Amino acid sequence: MRTVAVYEHKYVLYEKIGPGPHPCHWCGTELNWLPGNRAGVIIADHLDGNGRNNNPDNLVVSCNGCNTIRSRTGFRSSITSDDLFVTHKDGSRTRAAQVICEECGISFLAEVARVKRGTVKVCSRRCAGNKGKRNRWVKQGPDGRFVG
Repeated sequence: MRTVAVYEHKYVLYEKIGPGPHPCHWCGTELNWLPGNRAGVIIADHLDGNGRNNNPDNLVVSCNGCNTIRSRTGFRSSITSDDLFVTHKDGSRTRAAQVICEECGISFLAEVARVKRGTVKVCSRRCAGNKGKRNRWVKQGPDGRFVG
């Protein structure tokens, strides 16, 4: 018999759910206990994003794809009805933040990613058009001052 080294979080998850195929907690893909992290292999995912918290309640089965996506997006949980979100035409939802329009001053929701990039400044096409008209045609008068 040979000795095999296993990561603690993988061992704790195995003790929690046992052998056999298990579905990914996030996407439902059927996964098995195999070495490595290729497709179809169980990855022990930490719900809170803390790799040192190996509490069984903090570990879930994940596929490599879902685990990678979660690590790149800051370990965000799914959007709940209590969160602010924007619903798209295809029915998908994106986290949102409250923003105030620079043109008319009303409050509106915008995607968090766009707010962080600084690309959201106005609430509508109408306000964008008004802001564009105001800033577009500026002339310099005979006294050197700019007039609109």
